[in-house]
Amino acid sequence: QALPPLLAQALHVDGVAVGFLRRDREGIEVQAAVGFDATWLESLSGQNWPMVRQAITEGRPIVLDDASRSGMPLLPESMGGCCTIVPLLDRGSPMGALIAVSREHHAFDHDAQHLLQSVTNLLAAMMQRRHTEEQLAHSQRLDAIGQLTGGVAHDFNNLLTVLSGNLQLLEDECGRHPVAAALIASALRSVGRGAELTSKLLAFARRQHLAPRAVEPQALLGEIGTMLQRTLGDAIRLKVECADSVPPAYVDATQLDMALVNLVLNARDAMPRGGEITLAACGRWVTAGEARGELDQG
Repeated sequence: QALPPLLAQALHVDGVAVGFLRRDREGIEVQAAVGFDATWLESLSGQNWPMVRQAITEGRPIVLDDASRSGMPLLPESMGGCCTIVPLLDRGSPMGALIAVSREHHAFDHDAQHLLQSVTNLLAAMMQRRHTEEQLAHSQRLDAIGQLTGGVAHDFNNLLTVLSGNLQLLEDECGRHPVAAALIASALRSVGRGAELTSKLLAFARRQHLAPRAVEPQALLGEIGTMLQRTLGDAIRLKVECADSVPPAYVDATQLDMALVNLVLNARDAMPRGGEITLAACGRWVTAGEARGELDQG
């Protein structure tokens, strides 16, 4: 907030504004300004900013020594004179602009433009530093959560090992009693599901290596469909489409299973009145024009 008044005073100009591109990139969100009326600042947030758009798109400053002859509705009607627009760049990508205006013509000489460019460079560096600090803090929080998750999963796994061992001993002792054997078998299945949960927690904490292998999509989707159909309820229809010709996928089956289940449950929650969910797999060739990043042609 202090930057525009300081710049206006140093350059002896009438107005300075600092704005950043909105997320939809269809306007400027002014963060700080001095010398402008509210109506004109609101116009920047809409479509009334062609010269600002040009400066940001081209990544170079624009100086209008006589703004009234530009034919662009850039300045407030009460503010004629000249204007300069200096883009704010984040590692070469546009993120906003610094706008300075004066009622006097030719107010922005070489020294004034150099000062404005230096200020925008400093402001961009500060924004980059803040963004880097936020990313570092987020990474540290994730690391802390991962360490906590890994520790809890290991402790829980130790408890499950004790439970499993004792249940197996009871199974040997009570194998002749059908009711007791059924109860023990149910408990052992729950222990197995708990072990799968700890496995997923350890994978989240990156303390367990993923185990990718060739997985048949048809079999995997069929198993997921059978399991989910009972969970989704009568209001949701689940369709599974996968031809026999679909080749195997090289994945960690547990992680893919978990990802697909989460997607289906999210889809169910998005349809409170019911609907149809389709799980489908098919083979597709990636053309040269579609190949990008880690996705190779083929």
